[in-house]
Amino acid sequence: MNDFAKQLFDFGAKITAPTPVEAITGNTHKRPSWGGVKQPTSRWARQSVDTLAIRDKVLLELHKADATDQELEARMKLAGNTIRPSRGECVKKKWVVATGDTRLTPAGRKANIWMVTEKGKQQAGLILDRLV
Repeated sequence: MNDFAKQLFDFGAKITAPTPVEAITGNTHKRPSWGGVKQPTSRWARQSVDTLAIRDKVLLELHKADATDQELEARMKLAGNTIRPSRGECVKKKWVVATGDTRLTPAGRKANIWMVTEKGKQQAGLILDRLV
């Protein structure tokens, strides 16, 4: 258990189910239907225990492999209206850039392929360190 996790428990968070890393492994929630986490007592602890922001999930998914928005939709099982704004946030923060290459979508249109920058790799490392 790292210092971050110890601080959570000091604030009253009681994790009764898989850790956030286990919960997002393979991008499928493996928590029980009731959520798996007892409500922490402080607002700070509650925000820390909650699942990752979609923006962070998109970054981690692109860290695994470059992808188009539609490929991200399929891999993460989320709607495009959820994926695109989150990926756009990553682009604004310069964590993700277009490779300059395109792939055809099922509809036959060209789609940008997105990849993680060095700054994005550092951020992904921070996210993973925070979860473990």
